[in-house]
Amino acid sequence: MSGGFPACSAFLFGIGMATIEAVLKSTLAGDATLAAILTGGVKNASDDGFDEGGSNAVPRDSDGVTVLPFAVIRWQASTRTGEVDAIRGETGMVEIYVYDDTGYVQIELALSRIIVLVDMKELSGDNRQLAYFKYIFLSGELPKEATKELGGIAGKFIRFSVTQVR
Repeated sequence: MSGGFPACSAFLFGIGMATIEAVLKSTLAGDATLAAILTGGVKNASDDGFDEGGSNAVPRDSDGVTVLPFAVIRWQASTRTGEVDAIRGETGMVEIYVYDDTGYVQIELALSRIIVLVDMKELSGDNRQLAYFKYIFLSGELPKEATKELGGIAGKFIRFSVTQVR
């Protein structure tokens, strides 16, 4: 204790932290197992300008043709929940899309790993005191029409409910 104040962590004041969106991305990108599967990386659609790039934004191998397996995080709308005045709570959704042009093997491996990393986990960031993630839906194979702007590559997505406290 110095100057009459107890020692505090930087966490209490949000010093040096990132938004919950960035924390989720770094949680996924920082996992060695998932990084070995998703050699094209993990992108936040809103931050990385992915939506503006279409097929130009797709990570490719050094041959410039082969698409590397990659994931795109898409945050959906949220709604107030609980005792709003007391906890300022929200429930929202986040979807993580996984793509690969060689089929579904890497996609399935990545989605299984994402469940391990995110389901029933709590994360925190500058803009959220707490975010609790719960796996609620896994898509089937996305139709080629849905991935047309990415070159018609294989894709699936997983949806998590996110209960958040600001």
